[in-house]
Amino acid sequence: MGRVFKNLLIYLVIVVFAVIAIKFAVPPQSHTQDWTYNQFYTFLTKGKIKSVELIGNGEGGYHVEGATKDGQEFTTYVPFHDAKLHQLLADKMLAGETEVNYKPNQGTPWWAGLV
Repeated sequence: MGRVFKNLLIYLVIVVFAVIAIKFAVPPQSHTQDWTYNQFYTFLTKGKIKSVELIGNGEGGYHVEGATKDGQEFTTYVPFHDAKLHQLLADKMLAGETEVNYKPNQGTPWWAGLV
């Protein structure tokens, strides 16, 4: 019985490693489009943005993830100190046109230092 269990465990470990290798080898399907800052600003001024999340990237700007009102997901980068953009975001948020969330830079996770 012990030998069968040992063999079964070895095969299980091999299968787990194979699944992990395949998961990392195959990039995930993404419907998110990379936009330029100009595309983002144009869509925002036209009122076509449903939601945005600005995440501080620690490099003088924000990484932006968002969605348009027709469901298209996008990502882009914007500068920290663009007063016109931040005022436009505030106006769109107050008018109820766009949901705006700001998140600070998360930094490197503690476990990444171990790797």
